[in-house]
Amino acid sequence: MIDLTKVSHHPCIEELTNLLCIKTLNQDKNFYRPLIAYFLAVMASSQRAYVHTKDRGNIPINLYVINLAPSGYGKGLSTGMLEDITKEFRNYFMNVTFPTLLDQNLKNLSAQRASLSHIDQQSEYEELLKQSERAGRPIFVFDSGTTPAVKQYRNKLLLAKCGALNFQCDEIGSNLMANTDLMNSFLELFDKGLIKNKLVKNTQDNVRDIDLGGNTPANCLLFGTQDKIFDGSATEDLFYSFLEIGYARRCLFGIGKTMKAKSYYTMSASEMYNQLIQPNNDATAIKWSNTFLKLANPAYYNRRIELPDDVAIQLLEYRKECDIEADKLPEFAGTKKAELSHRHFKALKLAGALAFIDNAPTITMTCLLQAIKLVEESGKSFQTILNRDKPYMKLAKYLMGCDTPQTHADLLEALPFYKASSKNDMMALAQAYAYSQHGLIKKTYMDGIEFFKGESLKATDLDKMILSYSNDVAYGYKNVQVPFKSLYKMTHANTLMHWINHHVKDGHRCDMCSYNKFNMIVIDCDGEINLKLAMDLMKEYTFFVHTTKSNVEPDNNRFRMVIPIAYELELDKEDYKEFMNNILNWLPFHSDEGTNSRVKKWESCSKGSCFGQNINFTYNEGVLLDPLPFIPHTMRNERYQKENKKAIENLDNLARWFAIRISIGNRNNNMIKYALALKDSGLPYPEVEARVLGLNKQLASPLSSEELSNTVLKSVAQGYVKNE
Repeated sequence: MIDLTKVSHHPCIEELTNLLCIKTLNQDKNFYRPLIAYFLAVMASSQRAYVHTKDRGNIPINLYVINLAPSGYGKGLSTGMLEDITKEFRNYFMNVTFPTLLDQNLKNLSAQRASLSHIDQQSEYEELLKQSERAGRPIFVFDSGTTPAVKQYRNKLLLAKCGALNFQCDEIGSNLMANTDLMNSFLELFDKGLIKNKLVKNTQDNVRDIDLGGNTPANCLLFGTQDKIFDGSATEDLFYSFLEIGYARRCLFGIGKTMKAKSYYTMSASEMYNQLIQPNNDATAIKWSNTFLKLANPAYYNRRIELPDDVAIQLLEYRKECDIEADKLPEFAGTKKAELSHRHFKALKLAGALAFIDNAPTITMTCLLQAIKLVEESGKSFQTILNRDKPYMKLAKYLMGCDTPQTHADLLEALPFYKASSKNDMMALAQAYAYSQHGLIKKTYMDGIEFFKGESLKATDLDKMILSYSNDVAYGYKNVQVPFKSLYKMTHANTLMHWINHHVKDGHRCDMCSYNKFNMIVIDCDGEINLKLAMDLMKEYTFFVHTTKSNVEPDNNRFRMVIPIAYELELDKEDYKEFMNNILNWLPFHSDEGTNSRVKKWESCSKGSCFGQNINFTYNEGVLLDPLPFIPHTMRNERYQKENKKAIENLDNLARWFAIRISIGNRNNNMIKYALALKDSGLPYPEVEARVLGLNKQLASPLSSEELSNTVLKSVAQGYVKNE
């Protein structure tokens, strides 16, 4: 790979970039460099400079640039500054060079035609002059147009054999659709400055001019805000369509990422003012303005810039590297592949523009590497444009940023990309995206109207478990955040403690004073499940388990399981109750339903034992329990309920636990685990066999009777024999 780390940008581009950064108080250099490159190409192509290559012939010097940034980024200011710096070139070229070359070429053409048609040269000259006048006055830059107008003005440029078509459109998001035909025409003009003529009827009022051969280089600058271009609607679709059909491979890209440099916010107003008025600013602008003015002289017209063999070989090496990278991309990434595989051509044109500014007869190796460096930066900006937020992502972010629930009507009014015809599909995608971004979108109903509320979820910090405790049953509760590994200090304090898994207002434990936020749940078991079996069934999750004061005998199996959840949640009283009911139905064992209250309290206990040892608590390390499938009014919970309810609604907790996990490919393994869990719970073999057979019948794809007997039931039966 070409090492660009030690390559500096061309002095003209870098000095003007630094000037724009100072004047706009914005340090995003990658945004300004393509913009400057466009203005350099405009000057080079106006003078019809070209690169002569041995393998491809003559290549016109021209560039297309797309620059996108938020409103207030400095797009207008920076463009205006560059127009001022190149103004002297433009004025001299349009007032002196263009008329001079136009008149000179009209005389040459009239002489050629006169020798062929045997008509006097003056008549031919006057006819060509009329053709030139019909094409209108010369224009250096235009911001909109039509294809017929482009072809007409192109005729003027062909008569002059100088000048270029310079399409410079601001607020491209608002103006793209109006310039669709023009954009299609510029697709043809990029490579060689050629475009096919349209056959129109020749009449007295619409005289078809003589077709003139030749090329007319074209430059294009499209800039605007991302919000307007990426509207999730027809404009965005059209923009990406243009990228796909050719603008991706033709354009340099710049995209604004940050509004201001960090240094901007630390500078005083006085420091900013001094930076804006420092003498070096004017000196830089004057230096390059004078340089550009010299290049407007007719003496610089039709400059031939050679591409030496060693530089051509280096360019071919760059092309090869780009093609290799493009081939690694999947076939459906056609736009990415096209942009990547054509970077060498954009680099060649840019290198030609840099050589023209240097008044150099050849493209040097340094000049080529400077061009490649800028093109590579452009490629990164292009990737950012391709990886923009899709409409459903914008919808999810919008909902997560709203303080109040939104209806479909609210969303249709606020978001241009939110369409009534596809709202359900978009909302489903938004809910899935929110989940991937540690968020959720809840759906509730009021009077038959759907309301949507987004929330950004914070990952649980195991060093900050939310709880409150007191020596009193109802008052004096202290809100704390404690490490998960230190919970035992409270649950097993020698002094009686009451605690809950929420914070409360004014130390009062009641629903009215309970805050919504929590990050762990508590499960109470009163002897219906073996402690060891419960821990084994839940071993994939992180939890803290301890025996309670009612566990007076080693085999009482009265214990409490504290389970941290993956995210901090905020649920009101009713939603928390429904959430906990969903959890309790999901667990593989029965537990106290009273834990579905936000203000359910638990007491500390300093006595007891686990597994016959003189300790009454233990920890298990696993994954944090994902709470999202259990949160009411969410897509995840709806899907969870729909997929599992019908198949398992008549099963007990343990059977339901394994039924959810059983699918094609792991049926046998989970069925054996289920059977062993039944055995460990103390059931006799006939009861285990009956329950296993019963669960198997309810599966969508049950095991065959032969497989069930020869594997699952046989293994369980052997366990009973060993115990005897």
